[in-house]
Amino acid sequence: MAHHTNIEHFNDLSEINKTALLQYISDNFSVQKNINRSGFATCYNLKQQFRAPENTQHITSKCFTEAMIEAGFKAVVVDPSKTGDQVRHYFNVYVRKRIRGQHLHKQ
Repeated sequence: MAHHTNIEHFNDLSEINKTALLQYISDNFSVQKNINRSGFATCYNLKQQFRAPENTQHITSKCFTEAMIEAGFKAVVVDPSKTGDQVRHYFNVYVRKRIRGQHLHKQ
């Protein structure tokens, strides 16, 4: 079994994984004017179907949020009382097509 390293920052990803992550975001999401506050539109949920080509790197929610910002999205904290690894973000994101295995629903 391969050892996975948690990658906290987008800039710490390998170039292959950076490119693949930005392509995943580009293929599946587009910027919209308003923040999407559906339960599905959090960084944790949006990143679930991404598979890094170099699978020794685990993309954390913080890393995914930085990638979304790099791709031109705005991030808003879901629950300001959360800290550290518990922080989740909503984005001004439109999901272009349903990501396989995911269902849109409000929480």
